[in-house]
Amino acid sequence: MEALRLAQLDSVVHRLNPLTKLFIMLLYWGTALFTFNIPVLLMMMSLALLLYPVAHIPLRILRVILTIMSAIFVIFIVINGFMFYGGKTPLFYFFKWPFTLEGMIFGFAVCLKILSVVMMIPLLTSTTTLPKLMAGLAAIRLPYKFIFTFGVAMRLVPLVMSTYFDIMASQRLRGHDIAEMNYFKRLLKGYVPLFIPLVLTLLRRTADMDVAIESRGFGAPVERTYLEDIRPTRIDIVALGISTVVFGSIFYYLFTHHASQMGLIIQF
Repeated sequence: MEALRLAQLDSVVHRLNPLTKLFIMLLYWGTALFTFNIPVLLMMMSLALLLYPVAHIPLRILRVILTIMSAIFVIFIVINGFMFYGGKTPLFYFFKWPFTLEGMIFGFAVCLKILSVVMMIPLLTSTTTLPKLMAGLAAIRLPYKFIFTFGVAMRLVPLVMSTYFDIMASQRLRGHDIAEMNYFKRLLKGYVPLFIPLVLTLLRRTADMDVAIESRGFGAPVERTYLEDIRPTRIDIVALGISTVVFGSIFYYLFTHHASQMGLIIQF
């Protein structure tokens, strides 16, 4: 599995404490979810994208993310274009319903918000082995059931990507190559033979995992031990300092500029 191979590589991001990476990711998510400002969201996506080569994460992972979520983004933009209550500048009409510029921009901002959150996940899941992640959460005294659930959830993204690559390669051998299709044909016919096996495969793996954890006595009232020794290092302190300054500056910028003038926060 490619995610496991990536987690075994060595880089500055790999050497960070799992709790450091988790804290940075939470800062990133909090900032991204706080604002609808498109330039700020694009800047944050650029920051995450710059870390991909540093962490030795191939950019094709980002391409898969965009491919999987493109249909959802189109739906968001269309729905907000027609239904956004603050829309005042119609671009065209579908029968009597106007598609407004403000709704389209808001839908685009929502898509950027979702994409910026998703882009950050591989920087944790693909650079941290599951034992290290679970040991880091255990160090702050979280319940083991929560630790296990969180660890499995964070591994879901690379698992989905790896399974998607395998299915896409298999379908290509059968003559179903979405690279040769145009965008609309991909949406209508290209992804169905990929998504159905993907969902069925993930459900099968979930059932296998359920049998595996039950056979190993999951939830038994015993004190657990961990092989990984999680201790902060100098690089963790530097990373925490830089991330705090960066995201603190972004928050300061958001708070010191009025929403109605800069369009930083859309009031509902």
